[in-house]
Amino acid sequence: MPTTEADMSNFKFRQIQVLFEQSRAAIFSSVILACLLVATLWAQIEAGMALAWIGLLTVGALGRLLLFMAFFRANPKGKAILNW
Repeated sequence: MPTTEADMSNFKFRQIQVLFEQSRAAIFSSVILACLLVATLWAQIEAGMALAWIGLLTVGALGRLLLFMAFFRANPKGKAILNW
């Protein structure tokens, strides 16, 4: 665990950086897994609800993707990364 304030800032910086680096896989896998789930349960669930759920999940994923792209375009350094 970080002990000094500088270590803590460095630790938080790295946490945020890793979060955004790994978010790409999470974004795409969540949509793919949702589609697989709906395909598996298609006969047991209402089609409109399933499609609405996938639609909302996809909109959320697109929002996360835009945030991901903005983070890497901004390429924040030092304390600026804490705003993310």
